[in-house]
Amino acid sequence: MEHLIIDGGSTDNTLELLKAYPHLQVSSGPDKGLYDAMNKGIALSKGEIVGILNSDDCYADSSVLAQVREAFQAHPQADMVYADLVYVKGSKIVRHYVSGHFSKKGFFYGKVPAHPTLFVRREIYTRFGGYKIDYKIAADYEFLLRTLVVAGLRAVYVPCVWVQMGVGGVSTQGLKSLWQANKENLRACRENGIKANMATMLLRYPYKIWGVLKSRLGI
Repeated sequence: MEHLIIDGGSTDNTLELLKAYPHLQVSSGPDKGLYDAMNKGIALSKGEIVGILNSDDCYADSSVLAQVREAFQAHPQADMVYADLVYVKGSKIVRHYVSGHFSKKGFFYGKVPAHPTLFVRREIYTRFGGYKIDYKIAADYEFLLRTLVVAGLRAVYVPCVWVQMGVGGVSTQGLKSLWQANKENLRACRENGIKANMATMLLRYPYKIWGVLKSRLGI
């Protein structure tokens, strides 16, 4: 197992803190954004399976990586595995996102694999490429669209919470990020030969709203 830290040239105390963990492989320097950093990490990795954990996110507990290994062992034909996540603000869970079993139809109704929980066979990135760095917020959506919907790769869902995702990241910054995401999702559809319009993007929201309500009502 290897742990790679891709740092965008921090000017705080990050690099000093990382020196306390000699097992880490640290790469620090300017990049062209979030997805460029992901691509750098993928390129530097040597393992068969690649998972990406963003700043302010953490694994739900110490058994997650063992569960990932078990999922791939149980489903040797799987190209990727994924699970659920919870959104957290401080120590409080504010939303439980259930990815659900993948289907192409469900993808356009909001049942999209939670990207922070996604573990991908490295050869998939070699075959299909990484994340498009000219996207600001939805290159992960485009990657899943390109690989799962268009190419028909095999993804296995594990009904467990694998990641706690901090609220306030690039994809959770209110209406502005929502609008940007929808524009980029629409662009992703068009670039992958899928007919869509802004109304198509709105089909995702009943599932998302229901997820928020279930979290708040404790269902």
